[in-house]
Amino acid sequence: MKIKHLKFSKNMPLYRLITQFVVLTFVFYAGLFAAGIEGTKFAVAGQDGLHSPDDLFVHYQERLNSSGQADEGASIRIYRNGYVHIFYPKYMKQAGSYGAYLNNEVLQKTWNLLISSNVLAFDEGLVRNEILRERKLRMDSISSLSSVSDTSEIHLQVYPNRYQSVGFGSGDRDEFKKIVWTGLSWDAKNFPQIDMLQSLTMFQAYLLSVMTQTELKRLD
Repeated sequence: MKIKHLKFSKNMPLYRLITQFVVLTFVFYAGLFAAGIEGTKFAVAGQDGLHSPDDLFVHYQERLNSSGQADEGASIRIYRNGYVHIFYPKYMKQAGSYGAYLNNEVLQKTWNLLISSNVLAFDEGLVRNEILRERKLRMDSISSLSSVSDTSEIHLQVYPNRYQSVGFGSGDRDEFKKIVWTGLSWDAKNFPQIDMLQSLTMFQAYLLSVMTQTELKRLD
């Protein structure tokens, strides 16, 4: 995979530098994923029930709040042995459950991306304070809630110590990091200088790339 070399101007705003760094990093990892997906093995119907919740590594789910009530959206579960279970609700074109096995290389790269970013250090209170501070500095309409068109809510829960012990939290294998955020894409676009938002967006994009690959096997 070839990546074009970008020319950075000394006068380039900081937020543009950050945005380009995030884009390049995601492209790099997406390329690695695409290269390793050839080793993916299909899952078979009913196989998801063989995987214990105690082996769950990453769980990501989207919820839509446009109707005023949170509706269940698409989700992905990645287990520490590489098994992947993906679910799309009935209102989506690809509705149903899908499964596959990621090879060890792709699974390791998923873990590397998780620990090399700020996802495990994501602090919802700190990020919200940074957003409020930035809004005050700008003194414009961006602070109006009515201007936020992205009302989708994401739920991310990861168990880093289950795959490889990194001493996260207490170091216990069941120690987990949970993030709930509404309007991530809007916030990430409007506040590119907030590193934690960009890291969360990058990890979300990576998970979505796994969910949309064509090699998945339908389970129902």
